[in-house]
Amino acid sequence: MTCIITQNRGYDTMEAMKTILPMIRALLGLLLLSAASSCSPHRMPSETATPYHPVRIASGVPTQPGSVSWSPDGKRIAFITTTVNIYDREQGTLKTVKINNPSYVLWLAGQELLVISRSANPAVLCVVEPDTLAVTQHALDNDARALSPLDTDRLLILSAKRSSLKFGIEMNYELAAYDRRVKTQKSLYSFYKLYPRNTPEELLTGWFDAGLDPLNNAVLVRELIAPPAAASYTRLQNIDVLTGEAMEIAAPQKTVYTGTSWSPDGRRLALSDTSGGVVITGLRTGSGSVKTAAHGFHPSWNPKGSQLYVGGYLIQSNGKTDTTLLSDSPGSIAWWSGDGTRLAVASDGDLWLFDSFSPVFLPPDKPLDETLKNKLSLLKSLQADGFVTLQEYQSRRARLLERSEVLP
Repeated sequence: MTCIITQNRGYDTMEAMKTILPMIRALLGLLLLSAASSCSPHRMPSETATPYHPVRIASGVPTQPGSVSWSPDGKRIAFITTTVNIYDREQGTLKTVKINNPSYVLWLAGQELLVISRSANPAVLCVVEPDTLAVTQHALDNDARALSPLDTDRLLILSAKRSSLKFGIEMNYELAAYDRRVKTQKSLYSFYKLYPRNTPEELLTGWFDAGLDPLNNAVLVRELIAPPAAASYTRLQNIDVLTGEAMEIAAPQKTVYTGTSWSPDGRRLALSDTSGGVVITGLRTGSGSVKTAAHGFHPSWNPKGSQLYVGGYLIQSNGKTDTTLLSDSPGSIAWWSGDGTRLAVASDGDLWLFDSFSPVFLPPDKPLDETLKNKLSLLKSLQADGFVTLQEYQSRRARLLERSEVLP
């Protein structure tokens, strides 16, 4: 999953071909693996999953970031098939919302359900009232792929515009703030990439899955670097949504990472690589890394404890495997409820629900430092309103994060 090249627009054709051809051969292996996976039988819960009451509620659910979202109270779950579905787990009822080509769902704290519809270009933001199923539509300025809430009035829009060229696929990525009050977007950060023509779609938009840093409200971007004469690797960067500033994060090793998930306190990351290996690493220099025995491509950290889901397994953040929920499911992807007691898993198109988890924190993990988060949020507001300069904001933010052991 490493076949990506980065070039300027005026690249030399022969040099580009020399770079692309070896990468295409590597991609063929990935495509064959994906085809084999799509033909595999449906995964069934392991016997060890019984205490968590597995229930299969749907089929045809994409195994991709944004295809499932829990309501804030954990009573309902929205998911994508050919339309948008809302399942009430207490009542056992299912409602459908007629939205064309939905690609991403996000349930906000105010019980609003947001849906990206990509039936048109640019994409459309649909706001769903989940009780009446009333839908309000707002045209966006770009090809939106993912959403995150910035504050009460603004959303973070992550977009990727794809263009086919003779020798590859041109991708223009952008992070933008969408103000719901005035229906306008402001670009925060953008970058350009050129990929081989047959690069799978999940590689082109795979960096949209991590979401915002729970502490600093920054966006984690996985930028794949592919030097012509060296092995490819992933550059990890946190993008400040206020300034657009990119802060590089030291990865535990120079390799290609396929999935990421934040610890609840924003001090550690779970990273999966192209072989399915999973490592948990601290952001502070010298904090060390923990390799796990689990195998999977989409780690998901419980927001209320030291438990993670990856590849069908429950693991602890110390690397120990706890329980097998779904056997032989390395490509599965999961979403925890806000209270950490329930889990939704998409695997081979099936959507499974599990419950009765009892999350706890194991050292060095901690709950989110709400006091520090509020200080950082206040500092952002002061800078946005012009009460502190950009230089003062950056200096104060660095001091706060350094004291919290987040920065080196």
